[in-house]
Amino acid sequence: MRQCLKFIQRPVLQKLCMTITLKQKEYSGPVTGISVVTAGTSDIPVAEEAAVTAEFYNNKVERFYDIEAGIHRLQGNIERLRQHELLLWLPEWKVLAKCNWRLGR
Repeated sequence: MRQCLKFIQRPVLQKLCMTITLKQKEYSGPVTGISVVTAGTSDIPVAEEAAVTAEFYNNKVERFYDIEAGIHRLQGNIERLRQHELLLWLPEWKVLAKCNWRLGR
């Protein structure tokens, strides 16, 4: 029994997004750079669930939360956002239009 248990990793609880992960083996697919962006704080649990899922599959995830509190938070990170292959956006629509224009997308 103990020999079997050493191959099973402990479950990990992510309290912010209320998920539990249990990784039994490493995923060997391609690594993608992903930006997870929210406009406000109410979107953070959903964004965190997406980020945790992406990290579970060994993707490189960078989080940009609550950018509506100051558009300067986005402007200072535009180059970092452009470096990622995927941009997962969870904003209010008024912020989305403003930010897409600034990112040139």
